[in-house]
Amino acid sequence: MDRKIISTTSFSLDLDKIPKKLIKEFPRQDGTTGRSINLTALNFNSEDKYGKSAAIKISDTKAERDEGKESVFVGNGWHNPTKAATDDVSF
Repeated sequence: MDRKIISTTSFSLDLDKIPKKLIKEFPRQDGTTGRSINLTALNFNSEDKYGKSAAIKISDTKAERDEGKESVFVGNGWHNPTKAATDDVSF
């Protein structure tokens, strides 16, 4: 079964808002070291006062959610549920 892109979300990140302790290092297959962080995109059904319809936050663990920890938002953008990419992009 081929995967099809059904919507797009374009966003920008404020890298200064990402706590360095949350950036994870991992070994790549080519022997180099990569760096990553888990993010969550929130897509809204309407735009805010700035015209944004998506927000990006650092992903929370279940324990953090259960504790009521405040989310760290690191970016925002636009979600377009009707715009599918026209390029064949494989992931």
